[in-house]
Order: sequence, then structure tokens, then C-alpha cells
Amino acid sequence: MTVATRTTALEADPWATDAPPMAPAEQAPTEGSEAARLEVRSYKAEDADQAVMGLAAEVDRLDDTLAAWADQHLESLDYTGPAELIAWLQATKARLGVMEAYLARELGRTEGCPDLIVLPDGRHAEVVKGKDRKAWDHDAWKHDARRAVLETRGVPAELIDPTTGMAVNVPDLLAAVQAVHGSAAPKVTALKPLGLAADDYCESFPGPYAVKVSTPSDATPTTTKD
Repeated sequence: MTVATRTTALEADPWATDAPPMAPAEQAPTEGSEAARLEVRSYKAEDADQAVMGLAAEVDRLDDTLAAWADQHLESLDYTGPAELIAWLQATKARLGVMEAYLARELGRTEGCPDLIVLPDGRHAEVVKGKDRKAWDHDAWKHDARRAVLETRGVPAELIDPTTGMAVNVPDLLAAVQAVHGSAAPKVTALKPLGLAADDYCESFPGPYAVKVSTPSDATPTTTKD
């Protein structure tokens, strides 16, 4: 089994919102070639549909036969085969991720695309565009988060130690706890209920489009774009 590698326009930068489609040459056809171009694109679309259905079928077949296949190789002390299949699966998964990023980008930046698409099987596909954040001011967000948490729960900033009768600074205690587990970036969804905006504590840039597929239920709220 040999894993073929190649570089395409898709792989160059699938997350760039201003990147050209995979076939830039198709964007400015001459008038005489328009019909032929549309026919070629139609054939390519049909090929893609067949490829997707074929891939799904082959993945099912691999899943159904993988255990027996692995047993046969391992019982014969052939360790190269399973290791090579793992390498192929990892490379294929990475390439599928690139294709997913490309499709999400093209879907998200298409004018008129709804934020929520209901799939034929009832699942919801939400088209969202997030943000890339860096250079966090950790001291600032942690200070404000501690203050907001205490306020929302009605806890005063100082408590009296019943043993010593001395005042204990609650924010200082929380700061000591946070010092133990480091300063990872905060969860944006956790800052919002506290009335804090993540972008106030970092450098924020438009992020890539993504499509989140889920099975809807009464208890599952629609994703909020951020």
C-alpha cells in the first residue's frame, strides 16, 4: 500500500476566506466556451457525487472487514501491514479535513446561504464563522472573571475565618487556585454569561467557516455565532 501525495490549490490554504476556488481558470470563460464549460462542470459534479457515495460504501466495507484483516496479518506476524494501513488512514483523514475546510469556506461565503440547513434525514447543519484569538491578557480576564463570578453568586470579596477571626480575601484564594493550573485561554461561552466579551482581552481576527452537523432536540439550543 503506497500513499500518494500531491499539492493542489485546495491544499495551499483552504481556510483563507479570500482564497480563489480550486480552478481559477474557470472563473473567466470566453463566450464560446461557456456551454462546454458548464457541461464539463456538470460531469465533474456527477463524478463527485459518485465518489462520495463510493467512499462511504468503501468505508463501511473496511469497517466490516477490518477485524478479520487485522487478525490475519497479526497472526502471521506481519506488523508492517497494519502499521501501513494506520499511516494511510491518518493521511486520508488529514486530506478529508482539508476538503471539509474547502467546502465549508465555499458554502459560508456564498451569498444567500442560510445559517441553518435542514438535511434530508432531519439533522441540522449550521454554517458558522468563528474567530481566531491570540495574545490574551490573562491577568485581566481572570481578575474580571473572578469578580463577576463572586457578584453573580452574592459572595463578598472578603470572608471571616471562624478559627482566626481574620479576614480572608476570596479573589486572592481563587487567584492562588488559578496559579496552579496555568493560564490557558478562557472558554468564550463561559465568559458571556458573566457579561464579559472575549475580544476585550485578546487580539481577535476573523476565523474560518465551519459547518456543525447535529441531531436537533428540544434540549439542544441552536449554536450562537461568535
